[in-house]
Amino acid sequence: MTRWLRDPYSPPVRWLMFVSGLLVIFACSLLALGVGHHWSWGLFAWGIAAGLLAIACYEAMFRLIVVVSRAPAAEVADASRELKPRRQTLFPLFGAYGLAFGIASAGLASIWPDLFWTALVILSEVVFPLALYPFIKRRIELIKQRSGGAEGAEAR
Repeated sequence: MTRWLRDPYSPPVRWLMFVSGLLVIFACSLLALGVGHHWSWGLFAWGIAAGLLAIACYEAMFRLIVVVSRAPAAEVADASRELKPRRQTLFPLFGAYGLAFGIASAGLASIWPDLFWTALVILSEVVFPLALYPFIKRRIELIKQRSGGAEGAEAR
């Protein structure tokens, strides 16, 4: 299971992702200060809540993969350990984007930035992974068959 869950981000890429998150916050803050003349705490909270939703959906999809794969506890622990660097990169980024879109929406007193961010979260963290569910399930079964066949050959 862990072979295809490895972290694809190198340390320089991680830093670029953090910087991009900060730059998005900065840009949305400038937009809110320069163009916006209102402030809506509800829209600000919505943006942050959508960032937290992205984190929750990411974790839920991992748990779904664990359930579908019926992986042993040791394998799940290995996968979770291997995904820790990815989580440490993506979770602050999701939070930064939530903050940025919340600032933009609140400063502009417009629902559209938050609506866009929420739709993006739902599409990327729920709809697309569920659409890929049959592929993921087949892939897990194929990996299990290959590893089962290799173990059987070694036993002979």
